[in-house]
Amino acid sequence: MAWTLGIHGPEGLSKNRVESIVQSVRVMGFNYIRLTYAVEMIDDIYSTGMKGYPIHGTIPDNIFEDMRNNNTWITETTTPIEVFDAVIQALSEQQIMIILDNHVSKAKWCCGSNDGNGWFGEKYFNVSNWERGLQFMASRYKENPSVVGYSLRNELRDSKDYTTWHTRMTEAGKLVHQANENALVIISGLNYDIDLSNLLAAPIDTMDSKLVHEFHWYSWDFGNWTINGACGNVTEGLKTSSTFLLEPGRPYSRPLLLTEFGVNLDTFGNSPTDDSFLDCVIKLLSETRIGFAVWGLQGSYYVHSGKFDYEESYGLLRRDWAHIRSDGFIRRLSPLFEDESQISQQY
Repeated sequence: MAWTLGIHGPEGLSKNRVESIVQSVRVMGFNYIRLTYAVEMIDDIYSTGMKGYPIHGTIPDNIFEDMRNNNTWITETTTPIEVFDAVIQALSEQQIMIILDNHVSKAKWCCGSNDGNGWFGEKYFNVSNWERGLQFMASRYKENPSVVGYSLRNELRDSKDYTTWHTRMTEAGKLVHQANENALVIISGLNYDIDLSNLLAAPIDTMDSKLVHEFHWYSWDFGNWTINGACGNVTEGLKTSSTFLLEPGRPYSRPLLLTEFGVNLDTFGNSPTDDSFLDCVIKLLSETRIGFAVWGLQGSYYVHSGKFDYEESYGLLRRDWAHIRSDGFIRRLSPLFEDESQISQQY
C-alpha cells in the first residue's frame, strides 16, 4: 500500500506511534509499502549544509506536540529526513519491503495538470534536482535490504511526448542503478501513469534485469465505469497500454506493478460501481500475479487543500490512524495475500 509524505515527513505521526502504524500494515496482510517523498525534502538538506530544516515551526504547534507525544524521539531539531529514516527503520524491523516513490518535487497534494509538478522542467520540476534527489535516496538506503526499489516519478501528466519521457527516465534510471545496483528501478508511464504503450516499439534498457514498470488504475481512468461490460473492455484495453509487458519472450517483456488503485471506503459495500471495479481489479491481479499497492494507508493528512487534519476516504486506516476503515475491503483482498513472498519471488 502507499504511505504518503508531506513536507513534514510521513503522514500520521501526530495521530499514533510509528511502530503502531507499521504494525497495522502487518495486521492487514500487506508485505510492502510504497513510501512517497518530495524532492523538496532533499533540496532542503542540500541548502542547509546537509542538515535539513526542523519540523518544529513549520506546522501548527498542536500538531507538532501531538507528533512528539506519540513519538518521544521527535525533538525540536528533528528534520523530515530523520522522521523518514525512523519510518523506514520501523518497517524494516517488521520485515516489510519498501519501495521509495518520488511522488512530487514541491511537497503538495498530487496531482493536477497545472500544479507545476507534472512534467520535466515545469515550475517545480527541476530535472537536475530531481536526479540529485534520486541518487541521494538510492545511496542513503543502499545498505538496507528492506528498501527493495526506487520509483522514479509518480504520475507524469503529459500524454504524448514519448521521446522526452524515454530519454529522461532512462537517464534517471541509470543514475539510480549506479548508486544502488541491487535495487529495482521502477519506471511509470504517461498520462497519470496509465500509458506505457510506447514501450511496445521502444523498450527501455533492462538495467541488468532490475527494471520494473508500474501503472495506476482507477475507475475513472478509461471513461466512466459501468457495471455491465466495463471490466472486459478495460482489461482488453490494458493489453495495449500496460499489461502487454507481461508477455514472455518479447523485446519489451518486463515485470509490472500496479502501484495505485482504490475505492471510497466510506461507502464500500454500498456502491455497485466501486464493487464492480474492485472485482475487476482483483480478477486481473489473481490471473496475472501482478504485485500491487493500494491507495492508501493514510487516514488523514496534516494539511490537504488548505485544511488541517483532512480525512482520506480512500485510506485503509481511519482518521485516528489506529483502526481499519473497512474490514470488508481487506477481506475482499485477502485471497491475494496467500503468497506474501510474491514480490520478492517475482523480482
